[in-house]
Amino acid sequence: MPVSSPRVFQNLSPYTRGSLFYLGYWGVGGVYLGFVNVFFAQIGLDLTQIGFLSALVPLLVLTLAPLVAGWADRRAVRVRLVAFGLAGLGVSMIALFFARGFMPVLIVYALFAAFTSVVPPVADGLIVRMAVKHKLEFGRMRLWGSLSFAITSALSGWLWGQVGYAPMFLISGALFLLLAPVALSLEEASLAPVRAKFSAGNILRDSGTLTVLLLSLVVGLALGLSTPFLGVNIERLGGSAFQIGLLFAVIAIAEVPVMRLEARLARVVGDAGVLAIGSACFAGVYTAFALVPDPNWLIVFSLLEGVGFALFFVATVRIVDDRAEAGRSSTLQSIRGALTFGIAPLLASPSGGAIFAAIGPGVFAITATLMLVAVGIAFARRNTLRSNLE
Repeated sequence: MPVSSPRVFQNLSPYTRGSLFYLGYWGVGGVYLGFVNVFFAQIGLDLTQIGFLSALVPLLVLTLAPLVAGWADRRAVRVRLVAFGLAGLGVSMIALFFARGFMPVLIVYALFAAFTSVVPPVADGLIVRMAVKHKLEFGRMRLWGSLSFAITSALSGWLWGQVGYAPMFLISGALFLLLAPVALSLEEASLAPVRAKFSAGNILRDSGTLTVLLLSLVVGLALGLSTPFLGVNIERLGGSAFQIGLLFAVIAIAEVPVMRLEARLARVVGDAGVLAIGSACFAGVYTAFALVPDPNWLIVFSLLEGVGFALFFVATVRIVDDRAEAGRSSTLQSIRGALTFGIAPLLASPSGGAIFAAIGPGVFAITATLMLVAVGIAFARRNTLRSNLE
């Protein structure tokens, strides 16, 4: 049964509705994503405990998200699921404001992680289908999320430097609750229920899908080693909360024009070329992170991370949707997410913490090496990735 969107959204175009969701979701993300681990360290959690908390989201992305997304595809309740998930994120973020000590934080953060694992892949599946149905470019909707993330990261870094990190949970929670009605404006009716259970054999028979999922795993492993420690590294080098926020803002602002141009670039170099260029950008920036000791220069080099993320993320979402069976986009997107943001960081983040504690920025050199492996895979498997945009 389709869900009626709030009256205020009924006359908005599909492009505006998809863009508005990303504007809000990633705008809220900019308020807290770069600062949570720094806050946990400030309230007395050690690196092992922080690493354990960091593993919760990827664990649930791996185990919970594919099951829930498959159920939502079969019942055609994706829109309601996203709206409910946003409300859950709001409540759990507000609860984190009051939690102190490892066990209370662990319990509440596990709830937050459960909702975080489900909302992005299901929302991506809905919005990329809207883009295909209405002949829009997915990247042009997703870029609004990067723009809002850049703005809120920079502003939040300045604000938390003035008042401390704790208020970010109340603010983020309230904003997630306000965003929940926006999710109801996404289109469910264009995606019919799928009654049959999902078969892994459908993936195994498509060499192109296998290539994208393999690349998602390798890139996820690489990012899992280093991403949780970007803000910690800035602070270790004498940087401020504002510089942490600025780092993530620069990454996000670099994504905006690149997401707009991703489909055009794919027509020129093909899907394999886009994935290879994105991975090469990652390799370049993490090489710089390993060698440069100045927080200000790290912020400059982080532009390359934004380019890499924009190309790799938009391309993988688009390619996976193109190869998904009818009505299975959310399911396949959740599997892609389970590899990139689930099993990969679950395996890599704890070891990344140990490596960072032992050799500091040397962990970024390992990430750069894995990104070069991804470049090689993209070239070696380029014949499996013939783009419909070419």
